Amino acid sequence: MGIAAVGCQHRVGGPPRAVRIAILPFTAPETITERPYDIRGWWFGSHDVRQSGNVGAWTAESLGRVLAEEHNLEIVPHYDLRRYLLEQRRTLRDAYPEMTDGQIDALLSEVPLADYGRDLQVDKIITGQVYLAQLSHNRTIDTWRSRVDYQIQVWDVNTLTEASENGTPETPEYVDRVEEGEWFSSWLAAADEVSRTIAKRLARDYFRDASHFQNL
Repeated sequence: MGIAAVGCQHRVGGPPRAVRIAILPFTAPETITERPYDIRGWWFGSHDVRQSGNVGAWTAESLGRVLAEEHNLEIVPHYDLRRYLLEQRRTLRDAYPEMTDGQIDALLSEVPLADYGRDLQVDKIITGQVYLAQLSHNRTIDTWRSRVDYQIQVWDVNTLTEASENGTPETPEYVDRVEEGEWFSSWLAAADEVSRTIAKRLARDYFRDASHFQNL
């Protein structure tokens, strides 16, 4: 698609080359990751709730699979990213053997996004937060429904590097949040629906804006 003028200043088009993107595992609260199974409500409203401690990684992989279908994007494969993150964890473990897993996680969370961008040699980084990801099964009438709610941020690596060098705030280029529900299906299916919705919005509102790719 060619670049067309819209208004006086805003240009719409695609990036000039394939954009390399890393989608880091999303964060999720302990109310999700530490509670894989719960019983809530009572009587006819009693229901089982199933969640996953791996929700952050799986949700990020869901978005990655959908975005990988775009021809002008190069998504870092999830297995390459997983291996890279395991190597970072192993390096910290060797350097600080007295630290707990939680302390190692805290150290990893403090790594600047610009460092990830440089190591992975990407143009953009996507981060995210999962607010809801569960399958709820009614124990009385045997119906079930899954719901997923997550938010993403898109960061430009060059902008992150400049902010780090200048000591200025890091600001994402794009933020979006979507919630979806699926009857009689898993929360993974609901996550895929969220990912498809976010991918459509990214195509419409982010990737067609040439100002996001001036540094490529």
